[in-house]
Amino acid sequence: MKKWLSLLGVLIMGFSILGEAHACVLKIYPSPFEAKVKEVLTFRLERYPTHRRCVLPVEETKITVSKGTVVDPGTWKEGNPDVLEFKVRFDEAGEAFVRAERECPREGLIVVETKGTVTEATSSQASTLKAEELPKEPEAPSTVATPATSLTHPKESTVSITHIVGSINLNLWYVFFAAGVIMFLSNLSSYRKPLLFLSVVFLGFFLGGCPEPVGTIFYLLSRNRELFWTALILFAIPVTISFIWGRVFCGWICPLGAVQELMHRAQPHLNCYHGLPPWIDRPLKWAKFAVLFGVGYLTWKSATNLFSEYEPFKVLFNLTGTTLGIGILALTLLISLFLSRPFCRYICPLGAIFKITAPFSYFKVTLDEEACVECGLCTQEGICPMGAIKCKEEGKKPIINYGECIACLECKNTCKKGGLKVGR
Repeated sequence: MKKWLSLLGVLIMGFSILGEAHACVLKIYPSPFEAKVKEVLTFRLERYPTHRRCVLPVEETKITVSKGTVVDPGTWKEGNPDVLEFKVRFDEAGEAFVRAERECPREGLIVVETKGTVTEATSSQASTLKAEELPKEPEAPSTVATPATSLTHPKESTVSITHIVGSINLNLWYVFFAAGVIMFLSNLSSYRKPLLFLSVVFLGFFLGGCPEPVGTIFYLLSRNRELFWTALILFAIPVTISFIWGRVFCGWICPLGAVQELMHRAQPHLNCYHGLPPWIDRPLKWAKFAVLFGVGYLTWKSATNLFSEYEPFKVLFNLTGTTLGIGILALTLLISLFLSRPFCRYICPLGAIFKITAPFSYFKVTLDEEACVECGLCTQEGICPMGAIKCKEEGKKPIINYGECIACLECKNTCKKGGLKVGR
């Protein structure tokens, strides 16, 4: 009880420190651009929330222009993405930029800009740019403020800012990566489920589950430039860990697996058999490769992260989603009551990659042939969340499937004779 109360205190403190603001990504078109002096160009600004809806209103976006004037600020149109189309008249020749800024409580200053060249119009071109055809210049040339957005256009700019999406998101992930590995190496199994609970709260509901390592391969295949480096980092770290310590990420950190495992209760009257029958279980375990390659191909072809649109845990963590996504979530949670981690066993695309990498891990749970007394305790229902340790025949030594083992150490802690240990 004391342990859970202390974790609850950490949880409340974390929310008070981190707040509730959520970030977004800005895109601006055309990029780059070319214009003539006195020419009016239409620019399109798009805003994509990085996960759930951004708590900052779109009206708090500021547009800054050099070498020109915003002559039509436009109005925001909400959707996916939110869109603002505004018009700029360029008054001077030279290198110019159009910049959009949003001050986000979580990420800081979010900036996107497009650069271009403004050239003098020829006599024939100038004749087509008559003053009466242009929108009237605002009365206050230095600042244009409308209910939709705040627009300024200084003649010079000394600001040069780059923004990396997901800085706080990544910091939270780093903390959980480190905590999971340290607890695994320290054999702090009693803290594994509390850590999984915190991952559900912070990495799941707080961050909105976006991005998270399970779907990062599809972010990379969709060629999303804004989230590319964040996705690459969140993909590379758990895969690297799997080559050293196995699937520690799955057993100690992953909020998706945590939801399923925390919901499951291994009770004999609810479980008719030890998992699914082998003739169903074995072929189903290859379904995650079909998800990885099938959805991966469609994602690459369409340049759209299709997995994210229907992933059930995105629906759960964002408390919204499509009808199909909600249906998949409900089915997954229902099955989780009777079968531990069904999504991890049969669907997870990252699990498909781990099935290849984890058997090569340097450290893993190993069987001490001499210490094992073939009691079968470690293979009982409800011990291994993945059913990765089994006996082919009763009274025989257990066999560990390292492609499915999530390094949770439940089997090791169940053994009374020290027949299982973590070693090379």
